[in-house]
Amino acid sequence: MKGVRIYDNENKTYDRYTAVFAEKINGEYVYLAMSEHPFHPQGFGQHGFNHSPIDRPRSAHLGKRIKFEALPIGCQEFVLEELKP
Repeated sequence: MKGVRIYDNENKTYDRYTAVFAEKINGEYVYLAMSEHPFHPQGFGQHGFNHSPIDRPRSAHLGKRIKFEALPIGCQEFVLEELKP
């Protein structure tokens, strides 16, 4: 998926997956941190904002980069919701 970099820290933390958006929104870079089930009451899904991309210049703290299709379905939906105008 263009414009979004996805990371998986392989269960090292509860917010296992991170999606980093390449485009600024209102002057800041948006990222999503999420568990496998971000919409579940016991899951985790949170927006974050930063003045610079949180995966640049290094991304090792976020885990390994994966393809969008490798995300669980709930995580894919969370990312797609953020992309809606």
